[in-house]
Amino acid sequence: MESGNHHKDEILDLIGYRRSWPKTIVIWVLIVLSGFTLFLFFYWRKDILVALTHKKVDVFQAEVFVIQSASLEKSVSRVYVQSLNTNQIRLFEYVENRNLCESIPFCLEEGRNSVRFFTHHNIKYIWDRDQSSFIPISGLDQQCDLDTISTEPLTQDRVSYLLAFFGPNRVHVPLTPIFVKLFHEILSPFYVFQIFCVILWMFSEYYYYASVILSFSAISVILSVHSCRENERRLRDKVQMAESAMVLRQNHDEPMVVPSTNLVPGDIVCIPPQGCEMVADVLLISGSCAVNEASLTGESIPQAKAPITEIPTPVTDEDRKIDIRRLARHVLFSGTRVLQAKPSHMEPHVKAVVLRTGFLTVKGDLVRAILYPRPLDIDFTLDSFRFLSIMTVIALAGSVYTWIILYRFKFSISLLVRKSLDILTIVVPPALPAVMTTGLYLAQTRLKKLEIFCINPSAINVAGTLNTVVFDKTGTLTEETISVKGVWRCGLICDTFDLAKVEDISNDPGPLIASLAACHSLSLDPVSFEVVGDPLDRVIFASTNWTFRDDDLKQFDRNFKHTLQAIVYNSTLNDGSPWSSLGVIRHFPFSSAAQRQSVVVETSGNGEVALLCKGAPEAIAAHCDAQTLPSNFEKMLQHFTEQGCRVLALAWKPIEVDKEGNKMHALSKKREELECNLRFLGLVILDNPLKPETGPTVRELLDADFRVIMATGDNLLTGVSVARQCGMIDDTDAVVQVSPTQYISGVSSSHNLLDFKVLGAFSECSGSEKSDLICENLRFLTQSGVSGTSKIANFHLVLTGTTWNYIQVNFPSFVPMILSHGTVFARFLPNDKMNLIRALQTHDKGESRQRQRRVVMCGDGANDCGALKAAAVGIALSDCEASISAPFTSRQQNITCVSNVLREGRSSLSTAIGSFKYMVLYSFVQFFTVLLLYYIGNTLTDPEYLVVDLFIVAPLSITYAMSRPWKHLEHSGPPLRLLTPSNLASVLTHLTLSIGAQIIVFIFVQKQPWWTPFQPSEDRLDSAGSYETTALFYFSCFQYVFVCMVLAKGPPFREKVYGNVCFAINVLIVLAMVLGFVLFTPAFFVNWAQLLPLHAPDDVDFPRYSFTVAIVVMAVLYLIVAWGVEKLIDFVALRNSKYAPMRRSSIIL
Repeated sequence: MESGNHHKDEILDLIGYRRSWPKTIVIWVLIVLSGFTLFLFFYWRKDILVALTHKKVDVFQAEVFVIQSASLEKSVSRVYVQSLNTNQIRLFEYVENRNLCESIPFCLEEGRNSVRFFTHHNIKYIWDRDQSSFIPISGLDQQCDLDTISTEPLTQDRVSYLLAFFGPNRVHVPLTPIFVKLFHEILSPFYVFQIFCVILWMFSEYYYYASVILSFSAISVILSVHSCRENERRLRDKVQMAESAMVLRQNHDEPMVVPSTNLVPGDIVCIPPQGCEMVADVLLISGSCAVNEASLTGESIPQAKAPITEIPTPVTDEDRKIDIRRLARHVLFSGTRVLQAKPSHMEPHVKAVVLRTGFLTVKGDLVRAILYPRPLDIDFTLDSFRFLSIMTVIALAGSVYTWIILYRFKFSISLLVRKSLDILTIVVPPALPAVMTTGLYLAQTRLKKLEIFCINPSAINVAGTLNTVVFDKTGTLTEETISVKGVWRCGLICDTFDLAKVEDISNDPGPLIASLAACHSLSLDPVSFEVVGDPLDRVIFASTNWTFRDDDLKQFDRNFKHTLQAIVYNSTLNDGSPWSSLGVIRHFPFSSAAQRQSVVVETSGNGEVALLCKGAPEAIAAHCDAQTLPSNFEKMLQHFTEQGCRVLALAWKPIEVDKEGNKMHALSKKREELECNLRFLGLVILDNPLKPETGPTVRELLDADFRVIMATGDNLLTGVSVARQCGMIDDTDAVVQVSPTQYISGVSSSHNLLDFKVLGAFSECSGSEKSDLICENLRFLTQSGVSGTSKIANFHLVLTGTTWNYIQVNFPSFVPMILSHGTVFARFLPNDKMNLIRALQTHDKGESRQRQRRVVMCGDGANDCGALKAAAVGIALSDCEASISAPFTSRQQNITCVSNVLREGRSSLSTAIGSFKYMVLYSFVQFFTVLLLYYIGNTLTDPEYLVVDLFIVAPLSITYAMSRPWKHLEHSGPPLRLLTPSNLASVLTHLTLSIGAQIIVFIFVQKQPWWTPFQPSEDRLDSAGSYETTALFYFSCFQYVFVCMVLAKGPPFREKVYGNVCFAINVLIVLAMVLGFVLFTPAFFVNWAQLLPLHAPDDVDFPRYSFTVAIVVMAVLYLIVAWGVEKLIDFVALRNSKYAPMRRSSIIL
C-alpha cells in the first residue's frame, strides 16, 4: 500500500500552452484544404495539435497541458478553475487572479475560495503557488501527522467545501457507449491504415483480397469492442461499493447515514458491530475490527485492526507521519470487508477518521493500475517503432522507384499513384500489431490455466529478461502452517535443550501458559464461530486447548472489574486458580517496527492485572529486566534458530496497584510505558517446514544462474538455516554475518566499523584459516573502499535490516559488495525490502544490459506490497485474480509460479522477437518480388496475394506463436530489445539471401529457351501473366514457409519445433499446398491467377517439369543456406555474449 504521494512520479514532463488564434486559424485552414485528413492525424496526436495551435508558456499561465507520463505516452489536459463555495467549474483563462488557492484546503487562508486544476489518470492536480507548480491532491495522511490530525466531527459547511475540492467519493468506471467505442476503434491508426489499404486495393481491382481483409477487419472490430465492453462491465461491477455510510457530524449527537459518495477526508465514520464494506481508507481511532482484505491483497485470513492510540508515542518526525504502510494494522482500506467491530470500553462506537477517498484510496490505485497499466517493455516498443520507421523510409524509396520504373511504360498517372501507394501497404503490413499481440495473449492464457493471473500483459515479456529473484520466507518458501514443537522454559535449571510440550503446561495456570493463550490478535468469526486471525497466533493458541470468546461478554462481568475485549479460559480446569480465566482489557497489536505484541489482562476473581508480551527474541530481550534473562539466552536462541525453527520469546509484567488501589492509571498509560522491565518467561519453538516445491525450484533457478536472495522478517540464523535447507546456500559455501561494531580490540574507536563473523566454513581447507582470511579481506574492503573479485571460494553475506540501514549510511562503498554477495537479509521491515530491491536494480546502471540486475520479487500481497511494486516484476501469492501490489497474482501458493512466469516470459519474448522478424522478412520478400516484376511492367495478381497472405503467412504467423515454453530454465534470457546486433544481422542476412535468390530465379527464367518477354498493357499491370511472375510466385511461396521454419527456434526458450504440433502440421500442409501449386497446378487456379506454364508447349514427361523441379531444388538450397546462416549467427551471438553469472563470486586483494 502506497504511503506517500506517489502520483508525482506519474508525470515526467509538463508543458504549458495558451491559445494562439492566428496559429489556430492557419491550422484549421490547412485541415480543410487537406480534406480533413490532417484532422485524423491530429485526432491521434492531440499533443501536436496543441503545439501547433497554442504558444508555449510558463505553467502558471497555461490553459492546457501536454503531459508526458512515466509510460512515455503523451496526453492533453485542459486547465479548469473551480469555486469551492459553489462547486462551479469553468475553463481557465489566464488573467491576474489573486483569489486562487495557494495550497490544499486544510491550510486554506481566508478569501482563497477557488482552485486551479487539471486531471490526469483520474487524479486531480492543483496549482500550489508556494511551490510554483501543480501538485497532485492527497489525502489527510499527507496533510496531517499523528499529533495534528483532528478527531472532531466536521461541520456541514466544511464537508461541502471539502467535497467540492476532492470530488465525490467514488471509483467510477464508466461504460463507454457501444457506438462511441466503435467509432474510436475504427479511427485507431491500425484500422484506418487497413481501411486505406482496402480502398487502395479496391481501386487496383484486387476485389477478392480486399473483401477478405475487410471482412476479417470488421469481425476483429466487433470482437474488440465486445471484449472491451465486457471488461469495463466486469471492472465496474467489481469496484461497486456500498451506497451509504454512518458518520458523525457536528450538531448531531448520534451517527447519521449519508451517501457514501459524500464522504470527505477528515470525516469521522462509525463502523457497526456486525461489520460493513469500507468505502474509503480510514484510520481507526477507537475500538477494534476484524477485516477481510482478500479483495485488495489476496490475504484470505482476516486481519485484526487496532486503534491508533495503541501505538508507541511518536518520538521523531518520521514516527509522527501517517505512513500507510507502517500503520497498516490501524488502517481500514476501501473495498475491504469488516467482519466484526468492537467498541472500546470508553466509546459507544467504533470510530475512524477518513484519510483518502475516491481514486486516492488503495482500491482506487488498483483500478487505475488496471485502467492505465504501466508499460514495462518500453525498450521493446521503442525499438519496434524505430524498425517501422526504417521500413517506412525503405517503402518511400520503393514508391519513388515504382514511379520511375513504371513511368517508362507510359502508364496513367492514376495507376502510378496507386502502385506507388501500394508499395507502402506491402512494406508495412497491416497485420503486424495483431501478430505481435498473439504471443502475449496465448502466454497469458497458458498462465491463467496455471492459476497465474496477469493484469499487465507487457510484464510477461519483461519476465523473460529477469536474472535476480528475491523471496520472502514465511508462507513463500516455507509452509503457512506452523506447528509448535514445544516451549523452552526459563527456570532455575535452564542449561538443557529439552522442550516442554504445551499440553503439559496448559493445566499449570500462570503467566507462561497465559502468554500463549491470551497474547494474540485473534477474533471469533460471527458466522462460523471459528477462531480467525494470524496463522501463527492461531497455531499457538490451538496448542493450549484453551477457549476463546469475544462475544456476549456480559455473562463474565461478575468475575472482572474492567470492561473486557475478550476472554480466554481453560474449560477443563476447575481448581479455582485466578490464572485459569483471563479477561483481555487492552491489546497492543504486532508491529513490524516493534517486532512484538502485548495484551493487558485481568485474572478472574482477584482482579490482578498483568501485561503479557510475545515477539522476536531480540525485541523481547531488549525490554526485559536483565536479571530475569538467563545467562545462556544467546546460546539457546542460536541452538534453535540454527535448526531452522521459528522462535518467539515470552515475557510478562504485573501491573502494580497505586496508593489509592487504582489500576486505571496504568491502563491508560502509553504502550512504551508498560512494555518495559519485563520478566522473561521462555521461548516458543515453532517448526516451519519448507514447502515441497521450494527446494527443486530454488535449485532450478541457481542452475540457470539466477541470483537468489531471501528477504525475511524472521531471525537471521533461522533464515540461514532455511537457505541451506532449500539449497540457496551450498554446504561447502561460507556464510559471513555482517554487523556493526564500535570497538576494535576493546578500545573505543571514533570510526564506525563493521564486524564479520563466519557462520559456516569451506570443505576445501581448515575452516579457521579460511574464516580469518575472508574476514580480513572484507575488513580491508570496508576501510579502503576497494572492491573486486576473487577466486578464493564461494561465500555469502548475511545481515539484518539494522545492519543494512547502517551500511547504507556509513559504508556506501560497501553496498555493491552486499548486493553482489548478500543472500539472507533478516529482520527486514517492509520498507527495508523495498529499499533492497531498489538498490539491486539501481547500483549497476553502468553495466551492460545483460549484467544489469532485473529483479522479480515473490511474496504475499499484503506485507510485501512495497517490495512487489519496486521490483521489475512482482508475483503475489494470493487467492484473488488481481492484487494492488503486483502485475502477477498466483493462486499456486508456492514458488513454482516463479519458474512458470520466467519460462513463459522467455518464451513469449522470444516469440515476439521471432514474429517481428518474420513479419519484416515476409514484407520485404513480397516487396522485392513486386519491385522485380514492376521492372518488366507486371505484378502479382489478386489471387496470388490472397494465397500468400491468407493461406500461407497468416496461418504460419499464428501457429508460430502457439509454441509453449521450454521445460527448463537456461542461462540468461533473450534481450528486451529488437535492435540487437544478432537480430539486425539475422534480418539483414536473410534479406540479402532472399533478394539474391529472387534475382537468380528472375534471371534463370529469362534464360530458358521457351521464355518470351512480357508485353505490358496500357491500362494495368496484371492484365496478363508472365513467366517471371509465375516463377517468382512459386519461389517466394517457398521463401515464406522456409523463413518461418528457420526463425521457429526451439530451446532454450521455446519447446522444440515439432513439439508445437499446430505449427508442424501447418508447415506440412502449406508445403504440400505449395508443392501442389508448383508441380501440379490446378487448372482453375492457372486461369484465375493468370499463371503461365514454365515449359515449352511441346514438352512431355520430365522436360515438362524440369524448370519447376529446378525451382524446388533452389528453394531447398535456399533453406539449407538460410538455416546454416541463422545457426552461425546464433553461435557467434552466444560466443560474444558478455553475460557473467552474478550468483556467486568472491573477493581478492
